[in-house]
Amino acid sequence: MDFSQISAQLSSSPLTALPILFIAGVLTSLAPCIYPMIPITAAIVGGSAVGDGPRPRSRTALLTFTYVLGLALAYASLGLFAGLTGTLFGSVSTNPWLYFAMANLLIIAALAMLDVIPVRVPAWLLTRAAMAGQGGTPYGVFVMGAASGLVAARAGEWMVWVKRIFALIMLGVAEYYLVQMGLLLI
Repeated sequence: MDFSQISAQLSSSPLTALPILFIAGVLTSLAPCIYPMIPITAAIVGGSAVGDGPRPRSRTALLTFTYVLGLALAYASLGLFAGLTGTLFGSVSTNPWLYFAMANLLIIAALAMLDVIPVRVPAWLLTRAAMAGQGGTPYGVFVMGAASGLVAARAGEWMVWVKRIFALIMLGVAEYYLVQMGLLLI
């Protein structure tokens, strides 16, 4: 059974797809890159603010739900963006200048991944992120849940090699877009 058959079967039966995808998500959460996030998550959700006593269980449950909601919303937004851009690129692929713009965007992103172009996070954003999880507020926990989904798998020396490989792939795709642009201009 190949991927297209599995996809067609899941699309035809949403009631079957939901539990299967839920189980797949739970199994994905057992990946080793998630382990460093366990103490951070426990500190954000289960810990207490400095000088406070232990939190009631209802507050911990509310913060856990808010954290998971932020995490789920971040992943759902990324999935929606990927789906919409896939449709967008399919509908505007006859314009050579869009190929040119996409190629240049990929080249800039690849150079940033190769650390040729430094990308610095603005200081105000770092300050805001550092203050987001303090005090155990639902807003702070929501923001930390959303952010942790984006940074969970970004540690270790192996990630440097992954960045380099993906940067080379991005350069190859940029070259492809430039070739396609040239074919449309002929």
